[in-house]
Amino acid sequence: MAIIKVGNNSIGKISVIEPYDDFHGVENELTYEPSQEPWVRPSDWLDMPTVTDGVAALIYVPSGAQDFGISLYARNGLISSSPTYVPVDWGDGTSGVIGGLQTGNPQNPGFFTWTHKTYNFDDLPPETEIIQNGTPARQVIIQLDASVSGMAYVDIGGLGGSSFGYYSDEYVDRDGYADNRYLSSTLLDLVVRGSSITNFYTGNYRSVNHKNLQSVVLDVASIHTASYLFYNCQDLRNIEIASGAMSSQTNFQSTFGGCWSLTEAPYMDTSNATGVYSMFGGCRNLKTVPVYDTSNVTDFTSMFTACWSLYNFPQLDYSNGTKFTSTFNTCYSLTSLPSGNFNGATHYDSMFSSCYRLLASPPIDFSNALTINSIYYSCDKLKIAPKINAPNLTGLYSCQAIFQGCNSIEKIHIQDVGNTTSLNNAFAGCNSLVDLKWDNPEEVQITGNAGGIFASCVKLKNIPAINTSGITNFYTMYSSCRSVEKFPTIDMSNATNCAYMFTGCHSAVEISFKNIKQKPVCHSMFDRCYGLRQVPSGMFEDYDSTPRSVRDMFNQCGITEVSDLVFSGAYDTSSNNTGLFANLYYLKSVNNLTINTEYGTRNMFANCSSLESVHNLDISNTASDNNGMFSNCTRLHTVNIPEITKSIGFYQCFLGSGEITKIFNNLTSGVTGQSIDIRYNYGTSQLHPDTLAIATSKGWTVLT
Repeated sequence: MAIIKVGNNSIGKISVIEPYDDFHGVENELTYEPSQEPWVRPSDWLDMPTVTDGVAALIYVPSGAQDFGISLYARNGLISSSPTYVPVDWGDGTSGVIGGLQTGNPQNPGFFTWTHKTYNFDDLPPETEIIQNGTPARQVIIQLDASVSGMAYVDIGGLGGSSFGYYSDEYVDRDGYADNRYLSSTLLDLVVRGSSITNFYTGNYRSVNHKNLQSVVLDVASIHTASYLFYNCQDLRNIEIASGAMSSQTNFQSTFGGCWSLTEAPYMDTSNATGVYSMFGGCRNLKTVPVYDTSNVTDFTSMFTACWSLYNFPQLDYSNGTKFTSTFNTCYSLTSLPSGNFNGATHYDSMFSSCYRLLASPPIDFSNALTINSIYYSCDKLKIAPKINAPNLTGLYSCQAIFQGCNSIEKIHIQDVGNTTSLNNAFAGCNSLVDLKWDNPEEVQITGNAGGIFASCVKLKNIPAINTSGITNFYTMYSSCRSVEKFPTIDMSNATNCAYMFTGCHSAVEISFKNIKQKPVCHSMFDRCYGLRQVPSGMFEDYDSTPRSVRDMFNQCGITEVSDLVFSGAYDTSSNNTGLFANLYYLKSVNNLTINTEYGTRNMFANCSSLESVHNLDISNTASDNNGMFSNCTRLHTVNIPEITKSIGFYQCFLGSGEITKIFNNLTSGVTGQSIDIRYNYGTSQLHPDTLAIATSKGWTVLT
């Protein structure tokens, strides 16, 4: 540790940290510098008085406000018998005193209540008028003099009206009553100065926020609590804090949370800090932060989350951190960190999530990690990440979406993900990934959700053979893996949802399954698998291996033959004009296909423009229609369907009159409401009326 002094003032110990090597060979690509322009106090504000021992607060009273109520609380000493006499100048020509010595309550002998004041807009001098938030307002400067009795404690929460009357902004509930959670003070400028002041409060963050406050000077001996001190001060731009005022604080939770307008953070002595949860969370315009002493901090959760403009990060000491959840989440301008030992923590969820410009992650030892969910989620420009060696991961929510949306990453090494049971979306959207090294993938025991693990890994050619036997949800698991030709055999023992599983796998030529038992949902499962030449093995072998939902399942695949399949028990067979085997432009023959379903086969082979022959197709047990089944099969010339019981369509095929006659002979007799569509076949016009009568005499309507 080192001690730094500015002039005669010690600013506390700091950690001296060696920066890590930039092992990616990348540099910060942003060239702009943090703004060094100081805050300029508006010229139409009233001049603040000189404060040596006390408080000065500039507030405004909105136009039309009557009985505009505010409150203040101060005392000398902490809940004690210390006499208090603090003169107050209310700024409108009136004055008062905060003081007394209450003895009526033996449990709190020195406690007395808030002091209240009301203002009317019309009674204030017109020359103080300004436009605030688009509305005329008049100004008042309130002063507290602590030099008489001393003032150890001051609370300005009542300037938001939480104790007496209130001014509420647009946040009102549906009954027209102000919602106390969103009371907004009209405080603009604040100076608090005095060596005796050891306790300063801005109010309860749940009941008041000083979102109009722009400038604060705190020259006090100490601050009672740093947590939520300036929470949701959305317009705060200038802060001066005595260097030692925070020295006793351990918890800096949300100290500046929601300070949207703050561009530069003040230096504070944080040497005793153990928690900095969301310390700067939501500081959208923050551009620079001083080097704080974080050597004792264990919880860095959300410290810089949503600091959109912060890219010039200080060299902080992270070595004792155990939680880095969302520490840099949505730091859009972050490209790299100058230093940091992030090893040994237990929680890394969303640590760098949505850091769109992050080029280089520091090396991290994940050996103690329990969760790393979304750690690099949407790090669009991240090139290479540390090796994932996390043997202590466990459970369902420990390793999801870890690299999802990392569009620039090319290499990933997964060494150990412990006992995690879900990897859904782990690599989804890694469309530059070409090298995924995975040690012992078969040891991964995923149960439940595996949706989107490899989705849109468009350049990846080899898929690791992870253990899939416990997975129930395969939704989009391999979708848009355009470069993969051969997939490992998929164990479907517990599969219930395989929708879109291989959608867009253009190059896939070999896909196989085993242990299909649950009749999974499989709609659009192989949609646009152009290279797939045959129906994957393991499917359609019996009732159980036939999926429940099959609409669009093989849309636009390269399948050339459909043979020796059992299609049984599916309940969802078509979607609009797209059926199970629709749009198979290279399909030439259908052989030995048995279809048993309470639903029909509508549009099942529609638009299979190369289909020439259908042999031994059993649709006798379909319970609904087969309309459009062979619609636009323009080369279909041979059809052998032994028994046709429901409506069927051969619109615009290549059937001759003899083939149509054979089809008529296979129509069952005694039907009602059934039809056969033979329009636009070259043999239709050649049919003799006696031939048409074969169908009509059985009760069929013939569309010619």
